[in-house]
Amino acid sequence: MPSLADHHSSSLVKLLLLGDAWAGKTRSLASLVTVLNLELFILDFDNKLDPLAGAIRDVNPDLISKVHY
Repeated sequence: MPSLADHHSSSLVKLLLLGDAWAGKTRSLASLVTVLNLELFILDFDNKLDPLAGAIRDVNPDLISKVHY
């Protein structure tokens, strides 16, 4: 039986981020871009990405291109 160390996991992570208002969801996503240098692909159903864009631009405006919607 193979071990989990031999698994061919993808580097893609699918995430559903839920939480109460003011719980830090937007800043958590911003830190994925600004601190971990990851790209985000977001399904934006309510056209409310302005706070996320602002949080990323506050740290490094050049990283805004790492967020795709």
